[in-house]
Amino acid sequence: MTKLLAEKILDMSIQEAFPSIFDKGTVYVAPDTPIKNVALFLIPLRELYASGIVVMKDNKPIGRIGPTHILKKVLEFGYPQCLSLTAKDVMIGIVREVKATFTLREVLEIFKNSKFGFMPVMKNELLAGSISTRDFLPFIAKMGVDRQASTIASDLIYISPGISVENTLRIMFKKDFRKIAIKENGEVKIVDDRSLLGYLFSWEKGKPNALDTDIDILPKSNVANFPHTISISTAAEELLVNDLPCSISEDKIITPWDFVMKVLGQYVARTNMNEAVLLD
Repeated sequence: MTKLLAEKILDMSIQEAFPSIFDKGTVYVAPDTPIKNVALFLIPLRELYASGIVVMKDNKPIGRIGPTHILKKVLEFGYPQCLSLTAKDVMIGIVREVKATFTLREVLEIFKNSKFGFMPVMKNELLAGSISTRDFLPFIAKMGVDRQASTIASDLIYISPGISVENTLRIMFKKDFRKIAIKENGEVKIVDDRSLLGYLFSWEKGKPNALDTDIDILPKSNVANFPHTISISTAAEELLVNDLPCSISEDKIITPWDFVMKVLGQYVARTNMNEAVLLD
């Protein structure tokens, strides 16, 4: 039953499944936009659960950028040396333009191949909206998947509060994680790529030795715990109803990427059920 329902969902077109995405604005920048400006656009988008920014040239989308793409360049070029880069230096090029008539199956193929759950959507030759993994959550919630959510959760990595920003980034990239955990006063707090982006790019001219700063001074997020026995569909619904970016359970974390790519995504192509959580 789950497979039949999944196949039916995957055969829907973007405009049929997600008409509301065309009512929301999509942030885009020119290729020569300084990396700092791109970062400052991305930071507040976390409140809207927007996963990325589109790079446009001659009214066509040529690339997309998420926080991780910028942070990887920070490590590659150093900080503040990376501030000389522009959007075209950090973007992931768009090989296949997504149209509103594309099926959800085609969208998830692109997400899976790029490990980036965000794409601009074209309609009538114009940028009309964008689609991300989180947009798929209502379908997961309604599918009635009774399997325990813990079966699709990813490992939650803990770090010491005294570790540096640079080493935190290296750990996150090695594991392909966007979120990492710290224990403070017995509570689990989450540091994510947006927090790191905000710290590094909030300085007017770049802060010397910023990568050497202890991670414990950065803002952290409280997240909800999901019961070990909760079902996949119920957990997806709670993420939506409570407006949460993720949920944790001891040493496990579950994000929109887990829900979408490990439930619907397994019917698109052979999906590694332990695939690392990257961009949601």
